[in-house]
Amino acid sequence: MRNGSTSRFFNGDLTTGQDYSDNASGFIYFPRACPEMIKTFDLMPDIIHCNDYQTALVPAYLKLVYQDDPDFENTATLYTIHNIQYHGRYPREVMALINVGYEHFYATGPFEY
Repeated sequence: MRNGSTSRFFNGDLTTGQDYSDNASGFIYFPRACPEMIKTFDLMPDIIHCNDYQTALVPAYLKLVYQDDPDFENTATLYTIHNIQYHGRYPREVMALINVGYEHFYATGPFEY
């Protein structure tokens, strides 16, 4: 990396490219675990780069759950969409697994890109 910066990659190995009945929970719990892993290992990145809907909840969790956490006050996020055809659409009942208030679920809200 340039200028002495380092990169770390976290791979939850959540899917083999096929849909499974529990994909929604995997794509909810892995992004929830990422900030906790960052804190546990005292990594404190400048930027967290998320790719596609599988990691889309990381920026939302940082904004809603970790907004007052000083460990993330200088951390920015970058969200890249690799393929807009894959939206990660799930039934409304899945929203309860995300464990944030329903008031955040609206058009152009933190859970829609």
